[in-house]
This record gives sequence, structure tokens and C-alpha cells, in this order.
Amino acid sequence: MFRFVLPAALFVLGTSSGFAAPSDEATQQRDLQAKFPPCDPTATTGQHCMRVLACIGDDGLYFDGQARGDAVGLILGRTSDGVSCSGHWSNVHGTDSRGEGRARLKCGDGSRFHLVYDSRDRQAGTHIGVGKDSNGRMIRAWTGDDVLHFLSDENDRPSLKCGDRMVPLQDEARID
Repeated sequence: MFRFVLPAALFVLGTSSGFAAPSDEATQQRDLQAKFPPCDPTATTGQHCMRVLACIGDDGLYFDGQARGDAVGLILGRTSDGVSCSGHWSNVHGTDSRGEGRARLKCGDGSRFHLVYDSRDRQAGTHIGVGKDSNGRMIRAWTGDDVLHFLSDENDRPSLKCGDRMVPLQDEARID
């Protein structure tokens, strides 16, 4: 059973419906991300946490972060150009057995991401999401307990194909 923290953090935007200035967003992102260590997929206690990876458009820009929670939760991370992002995710019906959900994120530069996701490999707990950002770019996202293995090539090297660019992935997300 896959508990998706990233979509909740990405898709269910906090309680504010207004837009904050980009500099305020950046400060809020840094403060929020300072509170959470990188995900440990082998941890057996504490809040469920999974890696979240996404391609933003087709020019090689990507998001690397984490999703925390169970049926709803928080998403934290940063884009490859260093912009911090955070948000919320939630399953469509709270605890959707099909693994479908939504995520919303807002970033320190004022951009916002909106995604829908579903479960592609329930045994491995992998979810794939699609959506758009506030600049009209297509977003493709992957998350799960073993997402790096899901995205690995024949030599067990994990990477994302974002447009024409292959992005090699590190073992842990950098959210700070």
C-alpha cells in the first residue's frame, strides 16, 4: 500500500488563498525546509516519507524533494536551478485504494505547480503524476518508496529524462 506524501504536500495548498510576494515565498520555503531532514526509506518509525522527482517542461529543469504523510501530507524540495518549493498532496478520497490523488506546490520564485497522480506499481509503491505549472510548462512527476530503482537504467544508475537531457540522480534529495 502506497502512502503518497509528496502529492499532498504539492497539491493541497496550505490554508491561504492569496499570493505572497516571491521574496516572502522564498523565506517561507527556507524556514519550512529547515525543519525536515532528508527521507530515510528504511526508517520504520515516524512519519512516512518518500522521494519526489519531477521534470518541469522540456528544457532539463527538474524538481527533487520529498513527500511526507499518510493519505495527506507535505511536499518539500527545490528545482535544479535552486528555487525552493513546498506544498501539499492528498489522495482523491482521503485513503483512495487506487492510489489516485492531487498535489499543489508553490515556489520561492512565485511559480505554482498543480498535479494529479495515480499508482503505477502498487507493490513497489510508485506513483506517477502529471500537471502544469503557472508558466504553462508540463510537469511529469515520480514518487515512491523505491522510485530510484524505478527510474534506473540497465546499469542501475537512476536518472530522469527531462526533455532531451538525462539528469543523473543522487541517493538523497537536497531540500535545504
